[in-house]
Amino acid sequence: MQVIAEGIEKGRRRIEVQRMTPAVNLESDCHVVYEVTAETLPGQAVPTTLTTMSAGTVEVVAAVMMRDGKILIGQRKRGGRHPLKWEFPGGKVEMGEDPRAALARELREELNVDAVVGEELDFYEVDYQDGFSFRLHFYRVTEFWGELRNLDFEQIVWEKPARLPAYDFLDGDITFVSKVARWRPEAP
Repeated sequence: MQVIAEGIEKGRRRIEVQRMTPAVNLESDCHVVYEVTAETLPGQAVPTTLTTMSAGTVEVVAAVMMRDGKILIGQRKRGGRHPLKWEFPGGKVEMGEDPRAALARELREELNVDAVVGEELDFYEVDYQDGFSFRLHFYRVTEFWGELRNLDFEQIVWEKPARLPAYDFLDGDITFVSKVARWRPEAP
């Protein structure tokens, strides 16, 4: 199969193709994941697993990690999708994966921490202009440990909830940010 891709995001161990040209003969955007194996040479992606999702809703999980009354946020990398937008740590739920387990996995991959994922704080769907729909789940992280390191963002910042609206967040996060900005110091 010939794949001509646009908007490739390179993850730590996978390459995500956000969109394919009509050469694939699909009527809508799709999402393909090429797993990279230890045998893969630099610069080569071997499709050991190929997952496609036609236009539909993608499950996304996000962490609300608090320390000293501040919340951890990350800025997307300059060269990726939605460059330099701010977001809460987290990511896509893989097919068949429990959302809380997905969030714990994403926190290990992005921040090098293990976490206890607590209650769901908010949940809603958002549609982007590029045709993608996301079901966003925001979870409180009740504990985390390990050496917190930025492995995936342009930068990370601990910020007071009331100051979050000053950051240029992803469109999908803005509704939640406006709610968080009104939290009292003891919340959530």
